[in-house]
Amino acid sequence: MTRTLEANKIITFRRKHGLSPQQLADALGYHTRTIQRLESGEYQPSAHFLKIFDIYICYKNRLPLVEIENASRFCQRVANVFETKYL
Repeated sequence: MTRTLEANKIITFRRKHGLSPQQLADALGYHTRTIQRLESGEYQPSAHFLKIFDIYICYKNRLPLVEIENASRFCQRVANVFETKYL
Protein backbone atom coordinates (compact mmCIF):
# COMPACT_ATOMS: atom_id res chain seq x y z
CA MET A 1 0.00 0.00 0.00
CA THR A 2 1.18 3.49 -0.74
CA ARG A 3 1.11 6.12 1.94
CA THR A 4 -1.27 9.02 1.65
CA LEU A 5 -0.48 12.65 2.33
CA GLU A 6 -2.30 12.28 5.65
CA ALA A 7 -0.22 9.22 6.57
CA ASN A 8 2.99 11.10 5.86
CA LYS A 9 1.73 14.02 7.95
CA ILE A 10 1.08 11.72 10.91
CA ILE A 11 4.46 10.01 10.64
CA THR A 12 6.38 13.26 10.22
CA PHE A 13 4.65 14.89 13.18
CA ARG A 14 5.09 11.84 15.42
CA ARG A 15 8.79 11.51 14.64
CA LYS A 16 9.44 15.25 14.94
CA HIS A 17 8.05 15.20 18.47
CA GLY A 18 9.75 11.94 19.45
CA LEU A 19 6.49 10.06 19.98
CA SER A 20 5.98 6.35 19.54
CA PRO A 21 2.78 5.13 17.87
CA GLN A 22 1.61 4.10 21.36
CA GLN A 23 2.23 7.56 22.81
CA LEU A 24 0.41 9.27 19.95
CA ALA A 25 -2.49 6.82 20.22
CA ASP A 26 -2.76 7.45 23.97
CA ALA A 27 -2.71 11.22 23.49
CA LEU A 28 -5.41 11.12 20.82
CA GLY A 29 -7.57 8.46 22.46
CA TYR A 30 -7.09 5.81 19.77
CA HIS A 31 -5.66 2.29 19.74
CA THR A 32 -2.03 1.89 18.73
CA ARG A 33 -3.05 -0.43 15.90
CA THR A 34 -5.25 2.32 14.45
CA ILE A 35 -2.28 4.71 14.32
CA GLN A 36 -0.17 2.00 12.70
CA ARG A 37 -2.85 1.33 10.07
CA LEU A 38 -3.25 5.03 9.36
CA GLU A 39 0.51 5.44 8.94
CA SER A 40 0.77 2.44 6.62
CA GLY A 41 -2.07 3.70 4.45
CA GLU A 42 -4.22 0.69 5.31
CA TYR A 43 -6.87 3.02 6.78
CA GLN A 44 -7.95 6.44 5.61
CA PRO A 45 -8.34 8.87 8.51
CA SER A 46 -11.85 10.03 9.30
CA ALA A 47 -12.75 13.72 9.45
CA HIS A 48 -13.09 13.29 13.23
CA PHE A 49 -9.57 11.88 13.55
CA LEU A 50 -8.09 14.64 11.36
CA LYS A 51 -9.73 17.37 13.44
CA ILE A 52 -8.47 15.89 16.72
CA PHE A 53 -5.03 15.41 15.16
CA ASP A 54 -4.98 19.06 14.00
CA ILE A 55 -5.86 20.21 17.51
CA TYR A 56 -3.05 18.09 18.91
CA ILE A 57 -0.62 19.58 16.38
CA CYS A 58 -1.62 23.07 17.53
CA TYR A 59 -1.24 22.04 21.16
CA LYS A 60 2.21 20.48 20.66
CA ASN A 61 3.42 23.44 18.60
CA ARG A 62 1.89 25.94 21.04
CA LEU A 63 -0.36 27.47 18.37
CA PRO A 64 -3.65 29.12 19.28
CA LEU A 65 -6.79 27.18 18.42
CA VAL A 66 -7.85 29.93 16.05
CA GLU A 67 -5.26 28.48 13.69
CA ILE A 68 -7.70 25.64 13.09
CA GLU A 69 -10.36 26.72 10.64
CA ASN A 70 -13.90 26.27 11.99
CA ALA A 71 -12.90 24.90 15.39
CA SER A 72 -16.10 23.61 16.97
CA ARG A 73 -17.07 23.55 20.63
CA PHE A 74 -16.23 19.86 20.64
CA CYS A 75 -12.74 20.63 19.37
CA GLN A 76 -12.29 23.28 22.01
CA ARG A 77 -13.30 20.77 24.71
CA VAL A 78 -10.77 18.29 23.32
CA ALA A 79 -8.08 20.97 23.44
CA ASN A 80 -8.97 21.68 27.07
CA VAL A 81 -8.53 17.99 27.86
CA PHE A 82 -5.05 18.06 26.26
CA GLU A 83 -4.12 21.09 28.34
CA THR A 84 -5.38 19.48 31.54
CA LYS A 85 -3.76 16.14 30.81
CA TYR A 86 -0.38 17.31 29.52
CA LEU A 87 0.46 20.57 31.29
